[in-house]
Amino acid sequence: MRVLKFGGTSVANAERFLRVADILESNARQGQVATVLSAPAKITNHLVAMIEKTIGGQDALPNISDAERIFSDLLAGLASAQPGFPLARLKMVVEQEFAQIKHVLHGISLLGQCPDSINAALICRGEKNVDRDYGGTPGGAWASRHGDRSGRKTVGGGPLP
Repeated sequence: MRVLKFGGTSVANAERFLRVADILESNARQGQVATVLSAPAKITNHLVAMIEKTIGGQDALPNISDAERIFSDLLAGLASAQPGFPLARLKMVVEQEFAQIKHVLHGISLLGQCPDSINAALICRGEKNVDRDYGGTPGGAWASRHGDRSGRKTVGGGPLP
């Protein structure tokens, strides 16, 4: 089995995400492939800045807005490139995720500090958004073109089993 890891600029926009799907397709012809996805470019930096600014009593809203825009643009690009992509559902998931992030940041502001466990949980949100919210896309992008292993077509996601 081959393990392929992608993140940062390689999943920064829909075009690059779909390029990763093409790479997965090519490698899947040669045998089993597992995919590890990291956060899109700048997301982890924004999450770190949100925490640091909140602890320091500064406004983290610009970082929150930028991170929301990155995911929104990525979803919109995938929706325009893939017919049947569940844009409305995934937008709602991203909105819920950012509502949770804002809730945690509010707690950090009340404490005036961020425990290590909370810090780690927030920073890994970028990866979780890519894997869960996009159904493992680009694996989902690959599956929507070729069907999952059961032979069913998937639309806009579902990690390859």
